Amino acid sequence: MNPDAQLALAEDFLCPISSEIMKDPVVAADGHTYDRKMIQEWLKTNTTSPLTGAELATTTLFPNITLKKIIRTWLDSLPRARPTTAAVTPGARAEVFG
Repeated sequence: MNPDAQLALAEDFLCPISSEIMKDPVVAADGHTYDRKMIQEWLKTNTTSPLTGAELATTTLFPNITLKKIIRTWLDSLPRARPTTAAVTPGARAEVFG
């Protein structure tokens, strides 16, 4: 996969709150996916969607297991390049998933 395609794909893996690669993606009542830590912080002081502003029917969060697997696979597929040549470095997998 070329670097531009990798970067475009990476944008889909970013939490809309933190703009960082999601470590533990969850789906909220608004149907959007967020990193669990970030949406939990949001819900401590808000009852609305961070993206739409609409009131959330529930604060229950559901794991997005498929997305987590896709992110992990994508991180594993990154070429072993110098950090300056890619927006997401090869070591990002360790940083994201430990």
